[in-house]
Amino acid sequence: MTRPARFLRAGPLSSPPGWLVLASLLVADTVYGFQQTAITPALPVVQRDFGASREWTTWVFSGYLITASVMPIFLGKMADRFGGRRVFVAALTVFLLGSVTAAVAPSIGMLVLGRIVQGVGGVVFPLSFSLVREHLPYRQVRRGIGMLTGGFGLGGLAGFSLGGVITEFAHWRWVFGVGVIVLVLAIGLVWLVVPADSPRSTASLDIPGAVLLGCTIAALIVALTEGPQQGWTAPPVLGMFLLMVLAACGWVVRERRTSEPLMDLRVATSRTVLLTNIAALFGGYAVFSVNILLPFLLEETAAGPARTGFGLAAGPLLAGIVLLPRALGQSVGGPMTGPLSRHLGPVAVFALGLLAQAVSTLGMALWRGQTWMLMLELGGLGLGFGISISAAGSIVALATVAQSGIATALNSVLRRVGGAVGAQIATALLTTITLPGSHVPAPVAFTVAFLVAAGLSLIGAGCAFLALPLRRGG
Repeated sequence: MTRPARFLRAGPLSSPPGWLVLASLLVADTVYGFQQTAITPALPVVQRDFGASREWTTWVFSGYLITASVMPIFLGKMADRFGGRRVFVAALTVFLLGSVTAAVAPSIGMLVLGRIVQGVGGVVFPLSFSLVREHLPYRQVRRGIGMLTGGFGLGGLAGFSLGGVITEFAHWRWVFGVGVIVLVLAIGLVWLVVPADSPRSTASLDIPGAVLLGCTIAALIVALTEGPQQGWTAPPVLGMFLLMVLAACGWVVRERRTSEPLMDLRVATSRTVLLTNIAALFGGYAVFSVNILLPFLLEETAAGPARTGFGLAAGPLLAGIVLLPRALGQSVGGPMTGPLSRHLGPVAVFALGLLAQAVSTLGMALWRGQTWMLMLELGGLGLGFGISISAAGSIVALATVAQSGIATALNSVLRRVGGAVGAQIATALLTTITLPGSHVPAPVAFTVAFLVAAGLSLIGAGCAFLALPLRRGG
């Protein structure tokens, strides 16, 4: 089946070439990737500046993930209903406002609020896949998605490196300030270049369904965030888990009974989409948990190797350099996916990407005594992540038609949900497995956290292999 390119939409540029549309989306995805990762090397500095706890500091990461996990579902449906470009630009604008709030935040609470607002931009990356599918010829879709994944990885690469440099020589607030400048450019470029696309669905918005699904995801992440602090049997934590179950059941009932559901459950539960989403969930756990673990692993060296098992007294600059291979690997892995998929099929490529993540995190658990060793393992993790994101996006986008906006958003959301779970479990392990008589994480805490990430990536690879019969061309 061939879907022709739609270059004759009404818009500021009536007939832009496909490469120009792709380039404008690439700028937006790159700056989004930068803003998502640039604060990571600075997390220990943010904690010290505000005198915050490790749990509150993790909320800088988790607060973003909550909104980024809830809003794309609703915004993806809006894109299908009202057009992708309009929603894409609106999400970038809200993301810009969140960046400004974070840049001027006077307290850790306001910084978390800014990151929560930034989370609305979580739809930018998956929605760019949908726009590529809409405006590029069918034969170029996989290549376009691979390039967007690579651009997202390059943004992450710049975030890790420049985030550390900015924090070391200026201030972590400028991490957000630099992003604001480029975001303004990206918004203008997308508005001028990307054609206004026609709605792919005429169904009305299922607001109750969106609220129920959002409550399900938010309740789960809040419960996992507060569990390590308040105890897993504390009434507020149990209440959040109960809310999650009730909201999830309510969502399923709502989607089965309404004539215009948020997402057709037949699509969400089809073999291809369901197993791809489960695999993305596990893959997200591995990568996002490593994002939380590494800055603290590199910084916790007050008493040398005996306390951490690593012994690298890394400030934000050095931490950013050590983290560079992860983002570099992702920027290489994305563009590789298209050529690999033509020979192996996207399902096999997706599984291989998750397998690379499993091998890399296993290496971090067992062999992290040298800087070069850790950087090599991070490169493998990034390569696998870039391949898996791009392959999963291709699988879901090409498996759906009228619901591609929400389908790709759901895949991205589940990856973030896995990431939120991974971040909180990793934090809980660092908080509970400590050296005797101190609050310093024991080396075994990092080992256990990396082993869990490796095991879940391996399970995800198994799910990916089962998504479709493996045949040439997918």
